[in-house]
Amino acid sequence: MRFLVPTISVIAMTVAACLAVLGYRFARLPGWRDQRWFWLIAASASLYTGFNVIVTLDVPTWAVLVGARGSWASLSLHVVAWSLHSAAHFHAELGRTERFVVAAAVAVGVAALLPGVLLQDAVVSHQFLGVVYREPVTTSLGSFAALPLYGALLAPIARFLRRARQRPDARRYAAGLLLLCACGLNDLLASTGQYSLPYLLDIGYLLLVALVWSVLMERFTVATHRLDVLSTRLEGIVAERTRELAKAHEALAQAERLAAVGRLSAGVAHEINNPSAAVVSNLSYLKTSIAQGELPADASEAVEDSLTSMGKIARIVRQLLDTGRVAAAETSMRSTFDVSLAVDHAVQTARAALDRPLEVAVEVPALYGIGDPLMVEQVLVNLIVNGAQAVPDSRAARISIRAEAGASGIKVEVSDNGGGMPEEVARRAFEPFFSTKPFGKGTGLGLSVSLGLAKAVGGDLRVASSTDEGTVMELTVRSSLRLSSSPPPPSGPGARSTQRLLVVDDDPIVRESLSRMLGRVFEVETASGVTEARRSLNGSHFDAILCDVMMDEGGGEAFYTWLLRERPSSAARVIFVTGGVTDEASRRFLDAQDQPVLYKPVDLTTVARAVDEVSSGASSCLSV
Repeated sequence: MRFLVPTISVIAMTVAACLAVLGYRFARLPGWRDQRWFWLIAASASLYTGFNVIVTLDVPTWAVLVGARGSWASLSLHVVAWSLHSAAHFHAELGRTERFVVAAAVAVGVAALLPGVLLQDAVVSHQFLGVVYREPVTTSLGSFAALPLYGALLAPIARFLRRARQRPDARRYAAGLLLLCACGLNDLLASTGQYSLPYLLDIGYLLLVALVWSVLMERFTVATHRLDVLSTRLEGIVAERTRELAKAHEALAQAERLAAVGRLSAGVAHEINNPSAAVVSNLSYLKTSIAQGELPADASEAVEDSLTSMGKIARIVRQLLDTGRVAAAETSMRSTFDVSLAVDHAVQTARAALDRPLEVAVEVPALYGIGDPLMVEQVLVNLIVNGAQAVPDSRAARISIRAEAGASGIKVEVSDNGGGMPEEVARRAFEPFFSTKPFGKGTGLGLSVSLGLAKAVGGDLRVASSTDEGTVMELTVRSSLRLSSSPPPPSGPGARSTQRLLVVDDDPIVRESLSRMLGRVFEVETASGVTEARRSLNGSHFDAILCDVMMDEGGGEAFYTWLLRERPSSAARVIFVTGGVTDEASRRFLDAQDQPVLYKPVDLTTVARAVDEVSSGASSCLSV
């Protein structure tokens, strides 16, 4: 039994010390500033129970005196901590009277540490259930030292009682403090030696600190639950706002796309309307002259101007088609071509498309690439034209083209002497619809289409460098070690034997115009649709069949499917001709084709080349 009381005191001291550390950490958390003095309550309780262990042990008198003085000082500190805690708990300030009694309690604690002020050097003892308690005799002043301490406790008790109805935790605080006062009164009577009573303040401290900790834990649990609810609600709000933001981004993207389409439409309309006006004017001029029974001397120039204008329109329309078409590598023609020849053709085409003089320096050795030469030529034309247009009118436009074989293929560099591109422009150069040219001077499709064509032939296109002295564009194509064994296409329409063609198109104007153009070289028969084309094949042989894609009765796909089933040999001679497909099914059908595909408008040389392809049994897709 003699070790039970010291054991309880040590347990109370340890628990109070742990709670003091946790309380200090809690006080540093946001929203817990009202508990900033709890750690001092627990720490002073831990000190009191620690010093109180000494009076229950068989130790020298000086040790008993140290323990007693420490207990009084700790008790004074504890009372002061409760006054501060009660005020902070309700976000209040200490009143004048409270500050006075707190000062008195502090004075008691200081006086307890001074020898002979509150405690004498003599020690008295008493027993309770075999436990010996040893306590110094109090001085005359020390006999009244407990009064300021009790007075200091009355303020927090009164503050908690006033709020006991509204705050359940206030009722528990008040009950705990009253219990502590009762335990203190018991210990005060026991310390006189006239009453055989156990010291209970150790247990009272332990119960009070545990009570306060339970209140804090309850508050922590409520706060955690509230945080969980708020977190769930916040997640819902964030999810809703995210959906709204996604919708806003989608609407913004849609608006940007519409704005881009608007800019594109304005530029395309300008570029198409101008050459269209030239075509209409020339045709009206020729029609009027022919109606008067005469052919004007400049008829050839009028026709040439009209063809040039239509070429410009066809180029714009083709760029629009290319941007909407999936340029898969398997849908482009794969053959070996002479890079230097492709560069020469591109330079000639670019010169014809420009309205200013152009100096071109070419350094291309004997290199052979793999892919569709027409696609490669189109990319080079776009690069040359873009480079020339980037040169200010105040200086002569110079383009340098050089090629070399590397590990990744053949690299063709097209350099200009323009002002270069800013970093932002270079970064967006391949974006569809992006253009730095003045209104009506560009569609913003050239480089975007060029990149797609380069990818289609298994190559790549990038901005190699751009400085104030000009821009270098780098086109990469696959390399071949030898020339194609296929015979070259005929040099002109007259260098071939007469071949029979079947032209299938539901547009009578297109059908008859194709018949007139092709009739100079081929023996041409026409059909207005799928049914008439089937009848034309009964008992007749055709070297090639030019078939439109978008027609009634299932169009070119239905006709080709019928040929595969009924006339496989004729199916291998089909050349699809289209002005552009308008649905995904037709697009997939053309992308899956091994047969050549020509895009309107077509010229005689292009058709002749496609006829040679199907006549020789080649199964490739020609995209012009």
